[in-house]
Amino acid sequence: MKLGIISDSHDNLGAIEKAVEVFNGENIDMVIHAGDFIAPFTSKIFRKLKCDLIGIFGNNDGEKFGLRNAFKGIGEIHEDPHSFEWEENNCNTPPKHS
Repeated sequence: MKLGIISDSHDNLGAIEKAVEVFNGENIDMVIHAGDFIAPFTSKIFRKLKCDLIGIFGNNDGEKFGLRNAFKGIGEIHEDPHSFEWEENNCNTPPKHS
C-alpha cells in the first residue's frame, strides 16, 4: 500500500491543491492527514483525491462537526490519537498531531 501523508494544511488552498495533485500523480492508495485541516471548505479540494483519506483532528480544528460532515464521502476524521490497520502488511499506524 502506498501512503501519502499531509499535516497542518491550515486552510492553505494552494498547498492543498498541490498536495492532491502529487498524491493523485503518484497513485497513492490512502492519504493520512495528521491534523489541522481548520475549516470545512477545504474539503472541496480534498474531494479531488483519487483515494481514501483518514485523518485526525489537530489542536486548531475547532469546527469538528462541520469538518466531519464536509469530509463524508472523502474519508474519516477521528479524535487524536487514532490507530488504523491495513491488511497488506498487517501494519498498525497511529498518526499523532503534536
